[in-house]
Amino acid sequence: MPAVNISEEKEAFKIALAAPGMKKEDFRIDVSDDLLTISSEQESQQEEKKTTTGSKSTITAVSPAPSRCRKR
Repeated sequence: MPAVNISEEKEAFKIALAAPGMKKEDFRIDVSDDLLTISSEQESQQEEKKTTTGSKSTITAVSPAPSRCRKR
């Protein structure tokens, strides 16, 4: 599981995630039921001669949402 650091700034939250080789566009961020969920799913395929192999990786981090994000 990659390291996640969430900091609260005046107008926003800043999320830093250690995930080498991935871009911020690769992640989905969701807040529901007072939980912050950060997830990513990647698929890759490799073709060699007459064989195709594929792999799929999923990363999910769930944490209590920062207090300003929670339902009141």
